[in-house]
Amino acid sequence: MNGATLFGASEIAVAALAVGTMIFGLSLARRHPAAGWSSVAGACAWLLAEGAFRIQSSLIMPRLAGHEHESARLIVGMLGEAVYFGLGGIGILLLFLAAVADRAPNSDQRPEPVALAGKLAGQAWRYYSARNQRGRRG
Repeated sequence: MNGATLFGASEIAVAALAVGTMIFGLSLARRHPAAGWSSVAGACAWLLAEGAFRIQSSLIMPRLAGHEHESARLIVGMLGEAVYFGLGGIGILLLFLAAVADRAPNSDQRPEPVALAGKLAGQAWRYYSARNQRGRRG
């Protein structure tokens, strides 16, 4: 079995696992909303990554055949990989959040993961907003 065939089979397996995770997350969302919806969002991020990869490999790259498009192929390849791994990383983070989202409150005196994620998102938003304001003035 060559590498391209193995990679294609693994991509199909990842897509099937993402669909299964999405179905499981939808059923889990009834009992544990944070974990269920985080699972669904993580699976959606992975499916978007797979879709972006398919668009790149089957629609864009074949149109860039030939020696004159060598630099364009390199740029499209790098951008495609950045999108693929970026969306995949977001999906992994959401799946990790789903794994710890509904633990017993105050069982170990650590903050709840969903509350901690909201707090971190708020801090990141304030940081980038303040940085953006400084950039406009300076």
